[in-house]
Amino acid sequence: LPDSCVLPELNEYDFRGVLKAYSSAFPEDSDIAAGRWLVALKTAMIAWARDQIAAADLETWADFHIRVNAAAKRIARESGEVLVVTSGGVISLFAQRALGFDDNSIVAMNLALKNTAINEFRVTEHSWQLQSFNAMPHYVQPLDLSFHTRV
Repeated sequence: LPDSCVLPELNEYDFRGVLKAYSSAFPEDSDIAAGRWLVALKTAMIAWARDQIAAADLETWADFHIRVNAAAKRIARESGEVLVVTSGGVISLFAQRALGFDDNSIVAMNLALKNTAINEFRVTEHSWQLQSFNAMPHYVQPLDLSFHTRV
């Protein structure tokens, strides 16, 4: 096997920071008050993407894109197959790169990703193509909908 490496550019965004900045900017939001965190996170992420929220210790949406795009360019320069282990926000930006979706669609895609899902991209220096999304071939137990999160 080839050597592995850690790319900090592939770290997930700070979802707690996004929620905290959103709740500071919009304290009247009933979803946060009621503890509906995933609904609130979707709203907060859209506000973050639109530069409607900020905090000193929270990277901007644009900086998140810049960071992930730097890693994407590095990945595209590799030859052969590359295994990337990361989180939903980063995978969603990879999908945006491949499909050209707007930021609202990427927020929805991010929240639809299943933990441990396999997503495959065909990558060249000039293009990204989504080959499969949210696949769970390793999850062979009978489908138990009680484990699914609804947003």
